[in-house]
Amino acid sequence: MMFRLSPAGSLALAALLSAAPASAQTPTYRVTEITGAAGTVCAATALNDSGMTAGACVAMSSGTLTAASGRKATLNNLGLLPFGHYAVATAVNSLGVTVGDGDAGDWQPRPFVTYEGQLLNIDPQGGANMRAIGIMDNDIIFGSPSPGGSTISGRPWAAAGSRSSATAR
Repeated sequence: MMFRLSPAGSLALAALLSAAPASAQTPTYRVTEITGAAGTVCAATALNDSGMTAGACVAMSSGTLTAASGRKATLNNLGLLPFGHYAVATAVNSLGVTVGDGDAGDWQPRPFVTYEGQLLNIDPQGGANMRAIGIMDNDIIFGSPSPGGSTISGRPWAAAGSRSSATAR
């Protein structure tokens, strides 16, 4: 059996066949070294669609681990919660609002959100062993609000100063 294609059919088939390799190409990735301030070693733990990163940097002189976020492979120190010994950023939304956890002097993780350039404990009455794991663009923060630290749930917090309520929801 023989098939005949009209000139229009031939063009359509040629266009379809030439497009197939482009859509079947293997994706390419680029590895970028994350840097921080001089005298620090940094690691990113999260990346958003805007190219912003979140993570932590450790100061080589003191060993202090501080939360950090930034753009274009550079992490900027976000600091610690008041009286804190450590902080780690775990997520950043497309607006640049960062969340994570750090301690308040007792080595127990407490969830924070960045607010006016500082880390704000988002659940100061909630106790310890809680972690903020992610933040959406509508400022809903999710994580582990279990004082026991073993249960991950979907209980959201609302970021202070956001379009949402400033209290836990």
